[in-house]
Amino acid sequence: MDKWVAIRELTLKEFEKALEVGGSIHDVDLQQWAMEAAGQIDLPDFKACHSWVTNFKKMNRICSRKITKLVSRANFKKQDVLKEKAEEFVADVKPLIEKFGPKNVYNTDQSGFNQEMCSG
Repeated sequence: MDKWVAIRELTLKEFEKALEVGGSIHDVDLQQWAMEAAGQIDLPDFKACHSWVTNFKKMNRICSRKITKLVSRANFKKQDVLKEKAEEFVADVKPLIEKFGPKNVYNTDQSGFNQEMCSG
């Protein structure tokens, strides 16, 4: 049992290192780190199967999240410029909203408008 605990601890250390760097971490990474730890501890029969990964994540309160938007390093560095442009846009649009009224403003980025009726 001590070897199994040591594998979990070594895997958690690798996970924390990767988390500090900010990269994405997948179940395959956890399996690889666990297998490397098993090799260091000399536990050749150890298998980092799907259930082991699931239990490891539960024990360490790690949840899986799906990436819905990929942000490149270049975009991440340009956040100040993006924020400035967003503030500029709001300043440009506010007078238009006051002029035409909020009832006449539509957010077409998040709204769906059908040109013809579709059968349900």
